[in-house]
Amino acid sequence: MNDALAVEKITVEVVGKFGVKVGDVWYGLGKELSLDMFSKGQSYDVGVATAQSGKKYIREVMGAKAPTAVLGAVVAAAPVQAAKAPYKPFNKFAGGAKKDSGAAMSKEEWQAKDRSQLIGGLSHDAVVLVQAHVQSMKPISELLGLYREALEGTLAIRSDLK
Repeated sequence: MNDALAVEKITVEVVGKFGVKVGDVWYGLGKELSLDMFSKGQSYDVGVATAQSGKKYIREVMGAKAPTAVLGAVVAAAPVQAAKAPYKPFNKFAGGAKKDSGAAMSKEEWQAKDRSQLIGGLSHDAVVLVQAHVQSMKPISELLGLYREALEGTLAIRSDLK
């Protein structure tokens, strides 16, 4: 990069993520500069270094001047709105949760939960059986027999695992 700085007068059109745009040219910022030093519509006298690639980098801000249009017109500012609270994902185990661990559940609560889950599973199985009956056009009694065999096999595996 060229060590000599060229002095340029720029008027910022866009303050972007990595630099400022002046006309069709994007200027990168030197390490000692930050984006909050620049404002859209503001004019600056800056020291610019040009890389071998042709990319321009602002290395020094020598002065800033407000555009005359801004000095001449006084515009009422929009009312300031309170900033929204940052998004926090819901944590069901944070304060206010009824149950946060299985150790706090009574035996009756566990039995009620197991029964509810069993009923939900059986309801799902019933829907699957009806769907199989409609698709295969086999008698429902034959499908129920297959279901019983599968259920008994599952229960046998479960008892073996205990």
